[in-house]
Amino acid sequence: MENNMTESQLNGNNRNMAAMPEEEEIDLWELAMRFWAKRMFVIKVTAVFFVLGLLVAFTSTKKYTAGVDIVPQVTSKGGASSVASLASMFGVNLGDLSATGESLSPKLYPKLLENVAFQKEIIYTEFSFSEVPEKMTLVDYLNDEELNRPGILGYVRKYTIGLPSVIIKAIRGEDEKEVKDVVQDGKVYRLTKEERKAIAFIKEHIQMTVNDKDGYISINVETEQPQFSADLAYRIQELIQKYITDLRIEKVKSNYDFVTARYYEAKEEYEKVQRKYAEFTDANRNLSSAVMQAEGIKLKNDYDLASAIYNEMAKQRLQSGIKVKEDTPVFSVLKPVVVPTVPSKPNRMMTVVVFIFLGGILGCGGVLGADFLKNKGIDFKWLQNWN
Repeated sequence: MENNMTESQLNGNNRNMAAMPEEEEIDLWELAMRFWAKRMFVIKVTAVFFVLGLLVAFTSTKKYTAGVDIVPQVTSKGGASSVASLASMFGVNLGDLSATGESLSPKLYPKLLENVAFQKEIIYTEFSFSEVPEKMTLVDYLNDEELNRPGILGYVRKYTIGLPSVIIKAIRGEDEKEVKDVVQDGKVYRLTKEERKAIAFIKEHIQMTVNDKDGYISINVETEQPQFSADLAYRIQELIQKYITDLRIEKVKSNYDFVTARYYEAKEEYEKVQRKYAEFTDANRNLSSAVMQAEGIKLKNDYDLASAIYNEMAKQRLQSGIKVKEDTPVFSVLKPVVVPTVPSKPNRMMTVVVFIFLGGILGCGGVLGADFLKNKGIDFKWLQNWN
């Protein structure tokens, strides 16, 4: 009997498991039918969001993106070896030119956007803006209230979508300081409120990415003015080339400056000793005095020593100059900066589609929420006729 009961229970469990997919299908079907029954409500909500999507799509400010792709390159070591071989034919030993300085990984290039000195060079560059006839620095343009007065839509966005940011800034209050000290690389930079505003602008509108596979850097600038986007992208390209070059050849350039200074000192001393020896030789050409001969030998030794030092410093200067040229990076431009003619944003079609999809989701969610409240016995006037 116990075995029969167990077998009956097993059969019952099997029937329940077999019925589960059918029940799920029935639940999904009933859910779909419920949405169909309340389709007018879903359609109305979707229609409202469709209108909102149209408003957002056609009132959003147009943005224009300008970009440039550059590849950092370094002079090959073979070129330096060829120069050294050519110099050796004339008896000049340039030493080992194959040992180059440490290279800066392109992955670190985007870090330049965090460099305060780099940022200040950008914001104090003069650009052409469509609203003004003359060029202005970026920091002056962004802090001109007349030129940057937000429209009605700007105020609506600031106190709706941007309200949390406004509240956070009001609570912190630190951005309202007139002057703020920033410590970087052992230096203290004093940034005014106007400068911080301009720096925040470039951080928001400039994007620098590194393509690890192909080894090039992409710089993209997105603003509301096509000409300004192109000018800003080109200025950043120039500054990157300048900063990377300075970092790359900092050590060898310092060595070259030091050797050059010693070279001119040796040249001056050599010319002085040479002139003194020549004057002595001319004045004592027919004298056979032992004292004068000893003086002549001394001056000749001083001349030979000064000549040897001068020639050695000349070779070191030549070697250092070649090293500077060898380590100076060359930037190849894959895609030059052009003034954009077609706005990159907004994508109106995508905006409308997203709002329609969001409206449909919220409409269906409203149906489920109203049914839930109705089942829980929550009595609202608008739920009385809900079925």
